[in-house]
Amino acid sequence: MISNDLLIQFVTVVEAGSLTRASEFLNVNPSSVSRSLKKLEHEAGVSLFRPEGRKLQLTQEGKDLYTFGKRTLDDFSVFLKNLKQKNLAKDTLRLSTFEIFSTYFVAHLAQDFLPDTNFHVNERVPQKIEESLLSKESDLGITYVPFLHPDLEHMSIAKTDIRVFAKKGAFKNLKPNEIPFSTPQTPLALNIPGLDFLDGWPQSIERHSKYSYHQLQSAIETTRSGLSAIYIPAFLAKLINEKSALEFHLVDISESFEKLKKNTLTIYLVKRREDEENQLMKRVARAIRMTMK
Repeated sequence: MISNDLLIQFVTVVEAGSLTRASEFLNVNPSSVSRSLKKLEHEAGVSLFRPEGRKLQLTQEGKDLYTFGKRTLDDFSVFLKNLKQKNLAKDTLRLSTFEIFSTYFVAHLAQDFLPDTNFHVNERVPQKIEESLLSKESDLGITYVPFLHPDLEHMSIAKTDIRVFAKKGAFKNLKPNEIPFSTPQTPLALNIPGLDFLDGWPQSIERHSKYSYHQLQSAIETTRSGLSAIYIPAFLAKLINEKSALEFHLVDISESFEKLKKNTLTIYLVKRREDEENQLMKRVARAIRMTMK
C-alpha cells in the first residue's frame, strides 16, 4: 500500500517541476526524494517519469497517479481539518449573551469554572440572543430579558437584584433627579411594557442621563471615576469590585431613590429544545447560581 509520505513527495516533485525545488519545499535532501520516487515506482509497478533533458516528464501512469494522489491528499487534508474542528467544538462553549454578562462574568466563568474550555462569545442584545441560537451560531444563551420561541427552552437558573451603584462618597449632596447616570444607547429589539432601557430602568421614574454609551465598560469606568451612577445587577458590581482597587469600589446608593422599587430579575440559560442538556450546560448553570449568591 502506497504511503501518504510517498504520495506527498511525488505530488510535490510534479508541482515543483524538479527534484531540487521539491527537496527545498520538503526540507529534505534531493537524494532522499530520488530514493522515495524509485520506491514509489517499485510499489506501483510502473514507470512514473521519463527523462527528457534536464526535465522530468510524467508518463501516462504518472499523470494518472498524480491525479489520484492530489485528490487523495486534498480529501485527507479536508478530513483532518473537519475532524480537528469537530474535536475543538466538543470543548468550545459557543455562548450568546449581552454585555451585562460578557464584560466580567465570562472571564469569571472561564477562570474559576471552565479553565479547560474554549470560548466563542457572541455579544447580542436580547431577542438577538435567541436568534443566534436558532441560526446555530451559538449553543447557549444567557439573558434576563427572555424572548420565547417554540424551538427554544428558557431554563430559570437564578435571580438577581438590579441596584444603583456609584463611587463611595459621590453625589452625597445631590437630589435623586440631579445624580448623573451612565446609560446604554442600545435600544431593546422589541418594546417591553414598563421597560424602556436595556439596563432595566423603569419608564415611570425620571433620571438624569448625562453619559450615554454603546459599551458597558465605558459606562463602568465613568462610574468608577466618580462622574456618574449606574444601574446594574448586584452581582456585576461585586465582580467589578473584585477587580478594582479599594478607592474605585462601587457602593449601593439605591436608598437615595425612594420611588425606585426593588427590581429582581430572573436569569435564564437558553438552549435549543433539540439539544440534550450536557455537562457543559450544567457547569455554566452552576457558575451562574454560585455567582448570584
